[in-house]
Amino acid sequence: MILRERCSTSSVVDSQDPNSLIRDLAVRTMGCIRADKIIEYLCDPLQRCLKDDDPYFRKTVAICVAKLYDINAELVEDRGFLYALKDLISDNNPMVAINVVAALAEIQESSSRPIFKITIHTLSKFLTTLNKCTEWGQVFILDSLSKYKADDAREAENIVERVTPQLQL
Repeated sequence: MILRERCSTSSVVDSQDPNSLIRDLAVRTMGCIRADKIIEYLCDPLQRCLKDDDPYFRKTVAICVAKLYDINAELVEDRGFLYALKDLISDNNPMVAINVVAALAEIQESSSRPIFKITIHTLSKFLTTLNKCTEWGQVFILDSLSKYKADDAREAENIVERVTPQLQL
């Protein structure tokens, strides 16, 4: 227990380090601390980290939120982490957006109610990001798009036209 407390204290301090690699490592460590008593202590630094200027760091924080949800879903919802994640879908950096989609997909798997719904805005963002991301990211986007119900045939055709090039060899 003492070791966990020291790790969490050190991680909170390091999450404010000027070096983004140190901050990233601190958040990764926070995501690995699986103790209910310490999780609440980590919420404030994580909320601050979600607004960090460094995209490399924000993408790591998104995954950490999913891990936090696995430990204490109610706390994540009460503290507004889900709203913060949904806001990050519009991030200019495709890796941040992809990690957010991955985090929301992971959260959705363990939730009995819908966590994330694709809107016209997110649909457009997904289709744009699809061309800019890795194969791993494309899998998450395509999986999310597979759950989207188009309003009409024209919209469905437009989606298929935009997605088809990604499915070709």
